Amino acid sequence: MSSPTVPAFSGPITAVEINEWFLKCEKAFKSWDLQHSKTEDKVSTQNKVNIAGNAISSSGDTHDLADWWDDEGDNITIWEDFKDKLKEKALGAYWRDFALQAYYTTKQESPGKDGAIAYIRKLHECRSVINHDSKLKKIDDMAYQCHMLFHALPAVTSKLMEDDFDVVNATESQVETKVIHVSELKKDTSIPVPPTPPTPPAPPAPATPPTTAGYFLPPQWGLVTGTLFTHFGNAALTDNSRAMSPVRNITIKGNGKSGFYMIEDYQLGLASGAILSGPALSPQNATSSYNLAAGEYITGVFISGRQHTYYNSNWSSGTSPYVSLSYMEIHTSTGTNPKIKLGEAGTSTSQFTAPSGWKIVGFRGARTVYSDQNAPDSSYYRYPMIAFGTIMAPV
Repeated sequence: MSSPTVPAFSGPITAVEINEWFLKCEKAFKSWDLQHSKTEDKVSTQNKVNIAGNAISSSGDTHDLADWWDDEGDNITIWEDFKDKLKEKALGAYWRDFALQAYYTTKQESPGKDGAIAYIRKLHECRSVINHDSKLKKIDDMAYQCHMLFHALPAVTSKLMEDDFDVVNATESQVETKVIHVSELKKDTSIPVPPTPPTPPAPPAPATPPTTAGYFLPPQWGLVTGTLFTHFGNAALTDNSRAMSPVRNITIKGNGKSGFYMIEDYQLGLASGAILSGPALSPQNATSSYNLAAGEYITGVFISGRQHTYYNSNWSSGTSPYVSLSYMEIHTSTGTNPKIKLGEAGTSTSQFTAPSGWKIVGFRGARTVYSDQNAPDSSYYRYPMIAFGTIMAPV
């Protein structure tokens, strides 16, 4: 007898992508059941598990996930258990914490209609991840609508409040429409000037802070305090940012294999011949490089991290207590596609985009180290980046 067809899952491995894949599978199962009236022809929970599990691609980002299914699939017979176990395998034991963080920290970043639509789409995706999980408390319509209104750009929220918009009695669609409409009306007055950077948190061993207003240091991603962490920086900031030699080469270095990939080092090659390096404390087995053309400069960096499982010298496993950098992509002033990318996407993400008239001239952050205490040599040690940020300067 034939069975429902579900889409293959080949990544990327994020909470949003996995949730959307599960929803597509469930839609296919429901459609099948509606077309088959006999009880014996409907899709059983065991068959749902088998059909979806066999749709996990054995190549690319989901290779290790497919191996997990081959090993554990026979032991999973309930659909909801399958969903829970797959997400914990793919995203880590603490993925729900990061899903909640992603939702509650989502806010409108850009003005205008497009900025509002992107904000609402992300908020909807994050809510869907939470509301379709078996263990998380659902976010009701009122809480969702209030978040949408009060995390819009301040000018948008203020305008709606001044107009006595009744969010209590409004529908979800009405709130969305109002936020988009007012965002378009306020697009000119909502555009911020290049921001004055906040004072970054002081690490245990801080680098020399900038002494010129020509630099902008956006807040870092990740954990930036703790006695175990060694902080690193690019170079002492020059007195005049325009005097810094332009970046002409970018290299990102990683260490690990699919399932617990880590970004551990980078190099920025300057036109002057100088090299700005990251931690560089362990050998890397994967690199990705890009040479910038004359006049081309870095405009954006997208990163994500995940909680990793590591193996000690006796090949017993443990879980890193830190979320570390697992994926990075670099964008420049030419074109829209990333010029360089390396690693595996995780659940904790951040994006650094230089404002108009600015460029990214360096990186900063923090690393840690862990290994089994009986590790025979340094090859068993891992040096993950547990904080990352950028240094920006005028073009």
